[in-house]
Amino acid sequence: MRCFLLSHRALPHLRLPRFAVAAAVVSVFAMTGCAGTSTGSAPAGASGPGSVPSSAAAASAVPTVAGLVVYASTFDAATTVSKVQEKLAAGGMVTATVDHAAAAASIGQKLRPTTVVIGGNPRAGTPLIAAAQTSAIDLPQKHLVWQAADGTVYLGYNAAEYIAARAGLDPTNPVLGGLRTGSAAVAAAATGTDHPVADGSATAAGPGTYLVAKTSDTIGSRAVLLGGTRSW
Repeated sequence: MRCFLLSHRALPHLRLPRFAVAAAVVSVFAMTGCAGTSTGSAPAGASGPGSVPSSAAAASAVPTVAGLVVYASTFDAATTVSKVQEKLAAGGMVTATVDHAAAAASIGQKLRPTTVVIGGNPRAGTPLIAAAQTSAIDLPQKHLVWQAADGTVYLGYNAAEYIAARAGLDPTNPVLGGLRTGSAAVAAAATGTDHPVADGSATAAGPGTYLVAKTSDTIGSRAVLLGGTRSW
């Protein structure tokens, strides 16, 4: 009844055709949020206190960073980190865990949960390093878990193709197979989903970004860092 009165008062006292009046009422209902009030249901994609937004709801806001494969976790940040560590320990090794939020707290600053777990299986990384030793700068794999401003928890890692391009390797080189499948397996186990919301293929350019772009069908790529270009 409140919504009806509001919509009635919002209309000017004009002589309008019936279809125009109906359309105006519908518009007022939409603007005042009256539509659907009788059901008492929450808006689509809404989450209750302490819940984790669904992957579908989070996908619209997912960060797209060049070379970063991103999954939206179905767990909170602490659980996601623990699951990364468990999966790595079971199939390889955890070499380090860096809790940036804890580090910030030690200097009186505050960060949302942001943790990097470094680790992997030498069976996956060794062939890649043997093919290009400079790839060791990106290995073992780094798994970044962070909580975004909207509460969504993400897990991201460097795509095998991105690491290969930085090291001057053909992204189709079979030595990347172990790293590619291993990283995806860890992410799936830690987030509860097999489907990334960003596959790492996004490109970006400008100050503060690092763009890897393929320049040929064979070995060859260039990196753009802070406006400078280096080709290999």
